[in-house]
Amino acid sequence: MILRCYNCDGATIDLSEHIAVLEIEPPLIFRNVLADFLTADFPAREVAIERDGKLLKATDVCCISDFMEFSPANRTVLGKLYKHLDETLRQDPLVRLKIDNLIAALKSGLEEPLRDFCIDFSVNDTVDYKDLFGAFKLLPACSSDSVGEKLEQFLSLCSELSLFKVIALVQPKAYMSESEITRVYSRALSSRIGMIVVESTIREEVLPHEKKVCIGRDYSDIMI
Repeated sequence: MILRCYNCDGATIDLSEHIAVLEIEPPLIFRNVLADFLTADFPAREVAIERDGKLLKATDVCCISDFMEFSPANRTVLGKLYKHLDETLRQDPLVRLKIDNLIAALKSGLEEPLRDFCIDFSVNDTVDYKDLFGAFKLLPACSSDSVGEKLEQFLSLCSELSLFKVIALVQPKAYMSESEITRVYSRALSSRIGMIVVESTIREEVLPHEKKVCIGRDYSDIMI
């Protein structure tokens, strides 16, 4: 995958080899970059992500900015996770038969006590597996409150379930140490998930795996 910066001398960053770090001081450009990730409109305002010559859709990109409340099990992820599990489980005839038998037994067990009421009830003949996942509160477990560890788990989840192709992190260096964010970088590259970091401050240091595009307040730009 390639990140293209249209207004920075056509700078490109290969997301399979590097973590793209966009350090942008002008507020308007900062907002435009985030809008490009969230909407993936064409033509792009500032940046676009290409894969095999085609632009990624907004649904292929996950943009994370609230690290205090971030969870690998947010609503969007759970929706994609439940859909993936539903499709995967239904492809295995033995698993599908086992689950369907359990659902039939549960339905029968529910209908029996309902006969004691002077009320007519109707029950669906089929049950969506996704409803079962929600009823049992199926969640990816996370035993740590560390932002870095939660991000690493999230990346593994995205890779295993093909949830997102690119993760964009907004101001993550305010929440993680250099060692933590370097581990997150390594996990992203090993999981083959593109990662883009967007910061509003230009820093002199360049961490391992980073490829930087810096845009100063005077709109001057440089690639490191």
